[in-house]
Formats: sequence, C-alpha cells, structure tokens
Amino acid sequence: MFTRRRFIVSFSAFAASARAFADWPIRKKKPLPPTPVNVYFGTDTNKGVSKGIYQSTFDPTKGQLTPPVLAATTARPSFLAVSPPGPGRRSVYAVNAINDPAATVTTFTLDPTSGSLHQAGQVPSGGAGPAYVSVDSTGHAAFVADYMGSAIASYRIQPDGTLSQPVERLDFKDHQKFGSLGPVSARQDVPHPHCVTVSPDDRFLLVCDLGTDRICVFYIHPETGQLSDPHLFTNDRPGCGPRHLAAGSTASAKLTRRSIAASGRPHASATPLRAFSSIPASPSRPSRQVFLPQRIPPPNSLSHQMATSSMQAIVAKTHW
Repeated sequence: MFTRRRFIVSFSAFAASARAFADWPIRKKKPLPPTPVNVYFGTDTNKGVSKGIYQSTFDPTKGQLTPPVLAATTARPSFLAVSPPGPGRRSVYAVNAINDPAATVTTFTLDPTSGSLHQAGQVPSGGAGPAYVSVDSTGHAAFVADYMGSAIASYRIQPDGTLSQPVERLDFKDHQKFGSLGPVSARQDVPHPHCVTVSPDDRFLLVCDLGTDRICVFYIHPETGQLSDPHLFTNDRPGCGPRHLAAGSTASAKLTRRSIAASGRPHASATPLRAFSSIPASPSRPSRQVFLPQRIPPPNSLSHQMATSSMQAIVAKTHW
C-alpha cells in the first residue's frame, strides 16, 4: 500500500538522486565540421589557356581551395548562375560571352556527389557578348544581359532545368524608351546592359545600363517571364556607368555609385535613400520597407509599386 510515509521517503530518495545526477559532468557533443563546398570558376577561353568552367572544393574549416580541375568544356563562360535548391538536381547556367549575335547560354546539370557538370542544353542569348545571367528564387525564370548586343532576354526554366528559347528580347537601342547615351564616348557609344538582377521578392528585374547611366526596372510576369515597360532611375551624374546591383537588408543602406571625374579618375558618391511606407504585397507576405532615391514618385508609378514590395534596399556599384 502506498502510504504518505512511503511517498515522503520515496520522494526524498528521488530528490537526492536528482541532485547527484546534476553534479555529473555533462559531455557536450562537438559540433559537426562545416560541409565542403563546390566552387566553380568561369574563364576567358579566348586566350588559349583555359577550356571552360573549372571546379574547386572549398574547406570552410581551413579556408582553403583545392587546385581547380576542368568541370566542363564550353566557350568563354564569363558569368555563372546556379538554380535554387529543390527536389531534383540543380543546374548551372553559363553565358558564352563571344562578341557574336549568335552567342549562347549553356545549361549544365550538377552532379551532387562529384560536383561535375554535364551539358544539358544551349539556347541563343539574344545578342552579342552576354555578360550576366540570373535566376529567380523560384527556379522558374532566368534573365540574360547582352553587353555588346545592347539587349536583354528572358527565359522560362523548363522542368528538366534547361532554358526555353527566349521568351522576350528587349533592344536597349530604343532611346525613346531607355534614354540617351552617357557622355563618355569611348565606353558609352551604345547601350551596354551589364547585369540583370532579380529583386528578393521576384517581382522586379533591375538592369544596369553602363551606356546610358541608368538603372531600368521592369515588372516580371510571374507566369510567362515577360517584362513590363521600363521605369528609369539615375543619380543625375553623367558618366557614372552603372554595372552591378546588390540587394541589401539594412535600413542604413544607401544607393552607392562610382562616377568618372573630369580627371578620368573614379570617385565615390552616394545618393541617400528614403524609406517609403510599405503595404503587404499579399495577405501572406509581411510588409517591409523599401529604400529608393530621395524623390517621391507618383502613387501609381512603378517606383511607388516597388516601394510596396518586399524589396528593402538596392546598392549599385559602378566603375569602368
């Protein structure tokens, strides 16, 4: 029979054993070392030395790279993009940056075990000298900037990871739509789209045009990958030559550019950004602030719609 006295004795014994257990040394499990990472290098095959894309393994513990080995043979893969993680094999996309209207974009499947690349498809880049390829975070759309061809192209990513034929090609030589050229005739003789950056919420495509000193912003149609008419941004510094964009997440971020001074030397400049009031883009998407140049846009303009997206800040880096 379980009496009150027996309960008191049993509880005292349990308490004593618990105190003794608390005094035992506890062995903490050592954290697992970071997993090695495959790193891929695009190269300039025109010099007759390299043959395509090279692969190394990065050891995060030692901070060391293994000697690079050839992962795939392809012509002048000057810029690479990797598809986002998903249930199937991931893909690597490489622009083949030859100065020819017949330039291409090549898709490679990535072997998750060895890290090797296997060519899966190749499509036209939409113009000469493709310099940049980007993929949205859903893995459904890709975009290419043709630096020498003064154009950009959009693609759908097919179920096997390869690119469709270009869904749309936009010619930046349409000055009524994309603006006039910059003053540095040696480098701004024609429009030069240098990068195509997808906003963090996949709603907008931002294109740096070195030739016109502008950043062009497009809506992305979520189903087709087609693009809206552009909205143009500039920091009113002729000759700045924007080249690359990066999305930031801090409220103190500024739109930073470089421009060519009268002496020909680059100098840094910064345009302060103003936070617009933001609203949820959808009931399931939380509201976040956006930072854009200090000029209030009309309520129905594209820049105002950007302010209501989940994109927080954009940093532009420009140099020659």
